[in-house]
Amino acid sequence: TLARIQSRLMKLTDEAPSNLRFAVTAGTIGNGLDTEIGSYLHTYPDTKLIIIDTLQKIRSQKNNASGGMYASDYEDISALKQISASSGVSFLLVHHLRKQKDSDVFNQVSGSSGITGAVDTSFVLMKDKRESEMGILVATGRDIEMQQIVLRFENLRWVFVERNDGAEMMREKAPPFLNDLVKFMRDKTEWTGTATELIQATGDPIMSPVAVK
Repeated sequence: TLARIQSRLMKLTDEAPSNLRFAVTAGTIGNGLDTEIGSYLHTYPDTKLIIIDTLQKIRSQKNNASGGMYASDYEDISALKQISASSGVSFLLVHHLRKQKDSDVFNQVSGSSGITGAVDTSFVLMKDKRESEMGILVATGRDIEMQQIVLRFENLRWVFVERNDGAEMMREKAPPFLNDLVKFMRDKTEWTGTATELIQATGDPIMSPVAVK
């Protein structure tokens, strides 16, 4: 509601920017939303960013039987991208995560991979616990390299702590055995033996031979 928005805004600032505007109702994709956005941009042509919270609220209600969920998700995002391309306005879409964990954080985005496949950039904000003050924002996209940004929630704002780029993320994910293997092969041009012998040679007694292929 507008009352809730006003209450939250007053906690952030005493005076909001004059070009910040809110709407609490909207049509859906393919059923009024594009007309509403077009009318708004005609009235306020200097608009640079539209935030939709949440994406699910404006999703189309059609069921794409031929292509399934992926096709439906991709079409919805593509419709918004067409508006963005023609108007020069960026869209920030707030969406939910699944409760199930996954080794690839972007697989946790609710819906099919059609959503992350269609957008230009994806951000996933994760916290170990709901009440935790620390969070990790994982970002990837067509125009940026994959990265992790460590944040701290402080005075109703997320504060930057540090950034890890894609290379650092890959090093963190690498099993410790790979570091031992690199050290072992550093002064060698070749080595022949079984997986078990390789593990013994690297001096890692806890690694299972199954892990070496």
